[in-house]
Amino acid sequence: MNKCHFHGNLTRDPEVITLKSGDKVVKFGLAVNNRKDNVVFLDCEAWGKPGELIEKHFQKGNAIIVHCHLREDSWTSSDGQKRKKLKFVVEGLDFLNTKKSDTKSDTVLDVEAPVEQVTEQVTEQVTEQVTEQVATATEEIPF
Repeated sequence: MNKCHFHGNLTRDPEVITLKSGDKVVKFGLAVNNRKDNVVFLDCEAWGKPGELIEKHFQKGNAIIVHCHLREDSWTSSDGQKRKKLKFVVEGLDFLNTKKSDTKSDTVLDVEAPVEQVTEQVTEQVTEQVTEQVATATEEIPF
């Protein structure tokens, strides 16, 4: 079985590439702590709904859990050398404290749901958190 799960942080903003077919692929780097002082850097790509969610809600530094499979790309370089590279293809994800949505607590969203529904869930959570913060701040006013 070719399944991997990683908890890490994006090392760069997601790069969106639109293919001639109109399909989009979202590429990003992921830093994963392997051991105490050992960080592993992974190349990831996401297609379809996971890609749409990453494009819309993630940026460099955001924490994420990705559920993926390993793929080996191979090609011949311009100088005739055979090359290979491992990539992780994202099939699902969990949100963890994303800065774009400014959530304070860990959030797990269903990537099988329509993008609009997931976006609505994130918006509702942010609205609730801002409302709580305003209420707390109002209670602390000394007059």
